[in-house]
Amino acid sequence: RNLINEGEFVPEITASVAAVRDLNAAPALQGFQATTPRPTARTALRVGPYQDPLLSSWQAGLGKVTVWSSDGGQRWATGWNSLEQPFWASVVKDTILRGGTGTVRATIDDGSLSIRAVGPGWGTGATASAVVRGPDGEAVSVQLRRTADGSFVGTAEAPKAGTYAVGVAVNTGTAGFSGGATAIRGYSAEYEPGTIDQDRLKRLSARTGGRGLITADQVFSSDGLVPGRRALNLAPWLLLAAALLWVLAIMLWRIPIGRSTAGAPIDPAGSSMGRRVGAGVAALRRRVMRRGGPPPDAPSSTPPDDDSDLGDLVKLARQRRGE
Repeated sequence: RNLINEGEFVPEITASVAAVRDLNAAPALQGFQATTPRPTARTALRVGPYQDPLLSSWQAGLGKVTVWSSDGGQRWATGWNSLEQPFWASVVKDTILRGGTGTVRATIDDGSLSIRAVGPGWGTGATASAVVRGPDGEAVSVQLRRTADGSFVGTAEAPKAGTYAVGVAVNTGTAGFSGGATAIRGYSAEYEPGTIDQDRLKRLSARTGGRGLITADQVFSSDGLVPGRRALNLAPWLLLAAALLWVLAIMLWRIPIGRSTAGAPIDPAGSSMGRRVGAGVAALRRRVMRRGGPPPDAPSSTPPDDDSDLGDLVKLARQRRGE
């Protein structure tokens, strides 16, 4: 399909609204722009082989939007400027003025928006619809139903806090009505007071050792309350810590450390055990030397130094005694 359609087209009246009520015959058009009507739009004039909307309108919040898909009479709609009826004036009045008489009320209760349209003289064949625009800007269409007293009612969800704008359009066949109202939800659902389950609160208090139902001034009162106590057996943890520390102590005692942090050998005399061994070796050497020095058949006349093995000194002493 082409977006721009030029030729000779005769529009068709498809609805009885104020804008076309006095239009006896629709003049031919030399062109129009192909469009698709909104789901909530009301189309008064259609044109072309595909019945494209020529004159449509719908509610936008508390207002009304009207779309004419041809031009203003300079090229395509020149025949519409010579009409005896004030067509363009009727379109403007139908868009900006509310037709008919009636009232629209909107209230919010428990997250639900209730809509009610009341007006005199609405026949049995009248129909009504509403458009609700919430705080987030999204529009929702609501089909209103007729009640026994002749009014129209409907409901819509109102889950968020903020202002809800409602626009209502009533079609009576001969005359229409459009009106609007607003409803405000001041806080979110979690702040709304709810019903209290007294029996459930009593069971919960009895199960947890509470005081039952109390007043506001008793909330921080300690009367009748028993301090809580809890016994914790630390013996297994202490035994485990002792076992781990005992193993660590044995490892530190048994494993020799042969080098210092700088990589040089550690002098045994620097430790307490090294000093005791060194003192014993020196005392044994002095005893051997006091008895006359090494024997003639000793491998060396040079006395052992401080680094000689203790076993060599013991062997030397036994040879000196003739064992």
